[in-house]
Amino acid sequence: MDLKRSISIEVKGNMYDLRYPTVYQVMQIEAMKSRLTNGEYGNMVTQGTFNALTALDFVDMVAYLTVLCPELLGDLKAKSIVDMDAMDAKELMDVYKRDVTGWIREWQRILSGVNEKEVQEVNDKIREQDKEAEEGLAEDVAEQMRRKK
Repeated sequence: MDLKRSISIEVKGNMYDLRYPTVYQVMQIEAMKSRLTNGEYGNMVTQGTFNALTALDFVDMVAYLTVLCPELLGDLKAKSIVDMDAMDAKELMDVYKRDVTGWIREWQRILSGVNEKEVQEVNDKIREQDKEAEEGLAEDVAEQMRRKK
């Protein structure tokens, strides 16, 4: 197995190295997710709305980058990632989704012993839920527009 134990990401022209988390860091990340959502992380997952899933993406990004890349915080204009300007947060989310999530998921898959078929089935279900949430949001917006006319 040839998985990288660390990766480098570029944010606003600066390079940052992320190492796969230690056991303690994994616990810190999960505890931070719970704190950031006031203990509602699981409920937000099952809610499955577009807004809930988007918020969870931000929660995951904040938790992982705060723990795995604390030096990034020093370079931000905000005191913490959660206080970032929305456009800066979007830029950081793009980097997180492009460079970090696949790397983390691959390690999680290997360490959990889950086989590739199971991972694919879960990913397919998540993509389907995302699509349904986006379609539902589009329908809601269209309905609101019809009502305004």
